[in-house]
Amino acid sequence: MDRVKALDERLRELVDANAKRTRRNADLEELTRIPASAWASWWAGRARPSAEMLSAVCSIWPEYSLWLMTGATDRVGGQISPSTQEEQRQETTKRYLRRLTELTTLKIGWRQEGGGGDFSDWEIEELGALEKIRSNDLKRRLQNVD
Repeated sequence: MDRVKALDERLRELVDANAKRTRRNADLEELTRIPASAWASWWAGRARPSAEMLSAVCSIWPEYSLWLMTGATDRVGGQISPSTQEEQRQETTKRYLRRLTELTTLKIGWRQEGGGGDFSDWEIEELGALEKIRSNDLKRRLQNVD
């Protein structure tokens, strides 16, 4: 199977797992600002996924970006596939909370020793990425309750 076809199939699996079928293209347009007609053309097989589509999907669902682009997963790093089991998905939430606690504890200790207490840019970026993954996981779980 060629790489583009494999990537297209993974993107379809990802979208199918995370977007409601009845509003798939409209939802994707709202999330990505890419016209629903472009998503519809891709879904119908009339077009290949664009770099813009792939980049947008990786931004919306960053926990799937490694799998989408390569087919590989890294659960420890929070990189999963749509078929990852629920208990494994919850590890991402645990990882976020553990890291947040760890960084906060370090900052409190550093303040007590007379250092600054602000998070560095990379710490803020790391927590932001983990929070986005955790938030998407929660949204997905709430959608499955319907």
